[in-house]
Amino acid sequence: MRRVKAILPVLAVGALAACTGQNQAEDAGNVQGDAGIVEDGGTPPPDAGQVDAGAPDTGAPDDDKISISGYALRLDSYLADQRVAVGEASIRALGVVDVDPVASETDGTYTMRVPENGTLILAAAKAGYLQTYEQLSVAATDITNKNFLLAYEAHVQRIADRFALDTWGTTFPCHAPRNTGNCRYAVVMGRVVDDGSYDNGTPTPMGDVAAADITIRVGGYDDWYTKGPYFFFFNGQPNPNVTSTQRERGADGKYKGGLYAYFVEMPQDGEASRQVEISVSSYAGGATRRYFGPATALAFRDGFTWLSVAESGTPPPPPPPPVDPPPPTGVDFATQVYPLFLPVDQGGLGCQGCHSSYNGQVPSGGLDLYGGPGAAYQALDPTRYPQRVNLTNPKASYLLKRPLYEADGNQDHPIFAFLSEQDPAYRYVYGWIAEGAIYEGEVPPPPVSFYNEIRPILYADPAAGGAGCRGCHVDGVNANNAPGGAYFGGTAAELYYVLTGQTPTDNYGTGEPYRINKQGYPAQSLLLTNPLVGAPEPHPAKLFNGTQDPRYLLIYRWISEGYVNDAP
Repeated sequence: MRRVKAILPVLAVGALAACTGQNQAEDAGNVQGDAGIVEDGGTPPPDAGQVDAGAPDTGAPDDDKISISGYALRLDSYLADQRVAVGEASIRALGVVDVDPVASETDGTYTMRVPENGTLILAAAKAGYLQTYEQLSVAATDITNKNFLLAYEAHVQRIADRFALDTWGTTFPCHAPRNTGNCRYAVVMGRVVDDGSYDNGTPTPMGDVAAADITIRVGGYDDWYTKGPYFFFFNGQPNPNVTSTQRERGADGKYKGGLYAYFVEMPQDGEASRQVEISVSSYAGGATRRYFGPATALAFRDGFTWLSVAESGTPPPPPPPPVDPPPPTGVDFATQVYPLFLPVDQGGLGCQGCHSSYNGQVPSGGLDLYGGPGAAYQALDPTRYPQRVNLTNPKASYLLKRPLYEADGNQDHPIFAFLSEQDPAYRYVYGWIAEGAIYEGEVPPPPVSFYNEIRPILYADPAAGGAGCRGCHVDGVNANNAPGGAYFGGTAAELYYVLTGQTPTDNYGTGEPYRINKQGYPAQSLLLTNPLVGAPEPHPAKLFNGTQDPRYLLIYRWISEGYVNDAP
């Protein structure tokens, strides 16, 4: 693979991404996959490093990197199943240290080596295309067959024309209340997809998601000026005659479509990117309200960002006040902060991939976050490590500052974890530090009830607060034929035995003897990892969108509190 040193300009973060309803374009086939869905696997191994003394990190050794490979393809053709390779595209990884740009080959293939265990942004540039961005989470396993979809300028112009957006590509007066002076647009486009429950684990595009169902926040604000959402035919052509996402079945019976787009106002001067957060609350043509996202990414001035919004079961957060909202209060270290440190394939940010003493390795920077909440807290105790956790100036804490996506492009960490200071994970950690970085609250919360809280998550219908397990593990099955032997019906005592006493069918070979981990590592429980987005364990539906999913947190707390059966 040829290296390219200066095809794509250095981009700093924050300074740092045709037809009518009657004449629909002909569809050439079935979409083979969806951009934005990346499968990661494996448990990140620990990394050796030096004591963290405050100097910028020079990058990860090459043997602590993974490969990302796949094809650079033209987005509009891909959506219509006309696979058009984009050769000679300059592809760059943002938010990482010591990664050179690469150029795609004539057939569109590309390969690049990046640090493991964290988050990065792929950025691509080529004449005739908008600079295109997509955010990826990486664990310690190579990512293959990653299609990177580049936005063709003519296609984006067609979208703007069809929706009568004549200010696209021009400078125009900014709109109150968030911006003054002159502005330009950024484009954010993607799919709304389910949690995989419809198609045996593969996310399926959703139709009938209306404009009123979608919430967008820019820079943490609901009142930032945007145009959209706009919707499309299932094959990616803009359709101004509809007010909801569209989908149709291909010849293979699988749905295509589910597309939306926003044009986001960006000040002409100053920071070239802003964090965008998209949430969906929709019946999507059914009888049950469903929740998707929140999904976050950076929107870049004059650029194009691909952002899919996956079903999560998490209701959208309430609108923020008109000023910057305060950080969360009452944050619990064991159940809300520590899970963020877990490997990517366990739903965390990947910190334990490098900062770990697992298997006798030396933790990077001398910071060991492995071994459970108590052990991790010892490595962050502000009375012993005031630079890691700075109670006087929380934003200066290494725990927040080092893995933050750098505004000037000079990343102070091999790979980033927090997209911005509005990142929900950043705000949880900030809130914990701002309240004194205590390990346990003076008044601990009441213990989680197995009977009143855990059992309904597993047993109840989604409309009654269930996570969706019932569809496979209760309805139409019994204790003899339930998938994996996990029957969640019956009495509370029978369900408790299924979780704590029955030997599970472990297709991924984790070695867990029960469905919950009894050795003090709740995050390794099959009950949490099997339905977790990003976890490699085979499971038809990934119901928990991450370790901050309220249902995940509740089960995690119940296990960490001793998995007590309080059934009457």
